[in-house]
Amino acid sequence: AMTCERPHRAKLSPFQTLEIMKEEQFGCYDLVALETLSKAVVRLSVGTKVRLTNHQLGEIIFIPPHKPTKPLVRLENNGGIVALAERSDLAIETILT
Repeated sequence: AMTCERPHRAKLSPFQTLEIMKEEQFGCYDLVALETLSKAVVRLSVGTKVRLTNHQLGEIIFIPPHKPTKPLVRLENNGGIVALAERSDLAIETILT
C-alpha cells in the first residue's frame, strides 16, 4: 500500500517504505519477513535508475549490507557518487523504468 499512489498521499519508493518499516519494526512487523524483504530489494536494485528527492537522476551502484535503504548512487549529470547513508537530506524518491 505504501508504494502505491493514494488520493491522500504520493506513493513512496521501496527504499522509503523499507526505511519507515524498519523504524516501526519493534512489535509491528515480523523481523524475519522484514529482513527477507530487505534482501530481495537489495538483489533487484543494483543497476536500477532512480530519481533522488533533490530531482537528480542516477543509478544504484552498491547497497551496503548494514544500510540497505541507503545505497551508493552514481549521478547521471556528472558521474559523481552520492553515499545516501551520509546524506540525511537525500533519499530515493522514484525508481525509474
